[in-house]
Amino acid sequence: MKRVISLIGSFLFVAVMFANMVVAQPKFDPKERAQKSTKAMIEKLSLNKEQGEKIGEINLKYAEKMQEIFKKGKGNRDQMRSSMQTMRKDQEAEIKKVLTEEQYKKYQAWQKERRQQQGQRGQGRGQGQGRR
Repeated sequence: MKRVISLIGSFLFVAVMFANMVVAQPKFDPKERAQKSTKAMIEKLSLNKEQGEKIGEINLKYAEKMQEIFKKGKGNRDQMRSSMQTMRKDQEAEIKKVLTEEQYKKYQAWQKERRQQQGQRGQGRGQGQGRR
Protein backbone atom coordinates (compact mmCIF):
# COMPACT_ATOMS: atom_id res chain seq x y z
CA MET A 1 0.00 0.00 0.00
CA LYS A 2 2.87 2.37 0.84
CA ARG A 3 4.39 1.64 -2.55
CA VAL A 4 1.17 2.54 -4.36
CA ILE A 5 0.83 5.81 -2.44
CA SER A 6 4.49 6.61 -3.09
CA LEU A 7 4.07 5.82 -6.78
CA ILE A 8 0.94 7.99 -7.06
CA GLY A 9 2.72 10.81 -5.20
CA SER A 10 5.68 10.60 -7.57
CA PHE A 11 3.38 10.60 -10.58
CA LEU A 12 1.51 13.67 -9.32
CA PHE A 13 4.79 15.48 -8.61
CA VAL A 14 6.04 14.82 -12.16
CA ALA A 15 2.69 15.85 -13.64
CA VAL A 16 2.69 19.15 -11.71
CA MET A 17 6.30 19.87 -12.70
CA PHE A 18 5.51 19.20 -16.37
CA ALA A 19 2.42 21.41 -16.23
CA ASN A 20 4.50 24.24 -14.73
CA MET A 21 7.06 23.93 -17.51
CA VAL A 22 4.39 24.16 -20.18
CA VAL A 23 2.69 27.14 -18.53
CA ALA A 24 5.99 28.97 -17.96
CA GLN A 25 6.85 29.05 -21.67
CA PRO A 26 5.89 32.39 -23.23
CA LYS A 27 3.26 32.30 -25.93
CA PHE A 28 4.21 33.76 -29.25
CA ASP A 29 1.45 36.01 -30.51
CA PRO A 30 2.59 37.87 -33.64
CA LYS A 31 0.04 40.65 -33.20
CA GLU A 32 1.07 41.28 -29.59
CA ARG A 33 4.75 41.16 -30.50
CA ALA A 34 4.24 43.62 -33.37
CA GLN A 35 2.23 46.02 -31.22
CA LYS A 36 4.84 45.98 -28.47
CA SER A 37 7.68 46.55 -30.91
CA THR A 38 5.79 49.31 -32.73
CA LYS A 39 4.93 51.10 -29.50
CA ALA A 40 8.58 51.05 -28.43
CA MET A 41 9.70 52.37 -31.83
CA ILE A 42 7.13 55.17 -31.79
CA GLU A 43 8.41 56.28 -28.39
CA LYS A 44 12.15 55.80 -29.02
CA LEU A 45 12.22 57.28 -32.50
CA SER A 46 9.49 59.93 -32.19
CA LEU A 47 7.54 58.57 -35.14
CA ASN A 48 4.62 60.52 -36.56
CA LYS A 49 1.21 58.87 -37.02
CA GLU A 50 1.82 57.82 -40.64
CA GLN A 51 5.23 56.36 -39.81
CA GLY A 52 3.79 54.53 -36.81
CA GLU A 53 1.10 52.93 -38.95
CA LYS A 54 3.60 51.83 -41.62
CA ILE A 55 6.03 50.48 -39.01
CA GLY A 56 3.14 48.63 -37.35
CA GLU A 57 2.30 46.93 -40.65
CA ILE A 58 5.95 45.99 -41.21
CA ASN A 59 6.34 44.66 -37.68
CA LEU A 60 3.18 42.55 -37.97
CA LYS A 61 4.24 41.17 -41.35
CA TYR A 62 7.60 40.05 -39.98
CA ALA A 63 6.24 38.79 -36.65
CA GLU A 64 3.96 36.49 -38.63
CA LYS A 65 6.89 35.38 -40.80
CA MET A 66 8.90 34.69 -37.65
CA GLN A 67 6.11 32.50 -36.29
CA GLU A 68 6.14 30.51 -39.54
CA ILE A 69 9.91 30.08 -39.31
CA PHE A 70 9.56 28.71 -35.77
CA LYS A 71 6.82 26.30 -36.84
CA LYS A 72 8.71 25.03 -39.88
CA GLY A 73 12.16 24.95 -38.33
CA LYS A 74 11.51 22.83 -35.25
CA GLY A 75 14.65 20.86 -34.55
CA ASN A 76 16.77 22.52 -37.23
CA ARG A 77 18.41 25.48 -35.49
CA ASP A 78 20.83 26.28 -38.33
CA GLN A 79 18.04 26.53 -40.86
CA MET A 80 15.98 28.70 -38.48
CA ARG A 81 18.95 30.98 -37.80
CA SER A 82 19.64 31.42 -41.51
CA SER A 83 15.97 32.14 -42.30
CA MET A 84 15.73 34.63 -39.45
CA GLN A 85 18.87 36.48 -40.51
CA THR A 86 17.50 36.87 -44.02
CA MET A 87 14.14 37.96 -42.65
CA ARG A 88 15.77 40.54 -40.34
CA LYS A 89 17.70 42.06 -43.26
CA ASP A 90 14.49 42.37 -45.27
CA GLN A 91 12.67 43.91 -42.33
CA GLU A 92 15.52 46.34 -41.73
CA ALA A 93 15.39 47.47 -45.38
CA GLU A 94 11.64 48.12 -45.16
CA ILE A 95 12.00 50.01 -41.88
CA LYS A 96 14.77 52.16 -43.35
CA LYS A 97 12.42 53.31 -46.13
CA VAL A 98 9.93 54.65 -43.56
CA LEU A 99 12.34 56.45 -41.23
CA THR A 100 14.18 59.71 -41.74
CA GLU A 101 17.97 59.56 -41.79
CA GLU A 102 18.14 60.83 -38.19
CA GLN A 103 15.51 58.35 -37.00
CA TYR A 104 17.33 55.51 -38.74
CA LYS A 105 20.58 56.40 -36.97
CA LYS A 106 18.70 56.35 -33.64
CA TYR A 107 17.16 53.02 -34.62
CA GLN A 108 20.56 51.49 -35.40
CA ALA A 109 22.01 52.73 -32.09
CA TRP A 110 18.99 51.36 -30.21
CA GLN A 111 19.31 47.97 -31.94
CA LYS A 112 23.02 47.83 -31.12
CA GLU A 113 22.23 48.59 -27.47
CA ARG A 114 19.57 45.88 -27.37
CA ARG A 115 21.96 43.30 -28.86
CA GLN A 116 24.56 44.18 -26.24
CA GLN A 117 22.00 43.80 -23.44
CA GLN A 118 20.92 40.44 -24.84
CA GLY A 119 24.55 39.37 -25.01
CA GLN A 120 25.07 40.30 -21.37
CA ARG A 121 22.01 38.32 -20.34
CA GLY A 122 23.36 35.37 -22.29
CA GLN A 123 26.73 35.35 -20.54
CA GLY A 124 27.25 32.39 -18.31
CA ARG A 125 25.47 30.01 -20.65
CA GLY A 126 27.55 27.36 -22.23
CA GLN A 127 28.24 27.38 -25.95
CA GLY A 128 25.10 26.42 -27.81
CA GLN A 129 22.91 26.33 -24.73
CA GLY A 130 20.41 28.93 -25.92
CA ARG A 131 17.46 30.09 -23.87
CA ARG A 132 15.93 27.87 -21.26
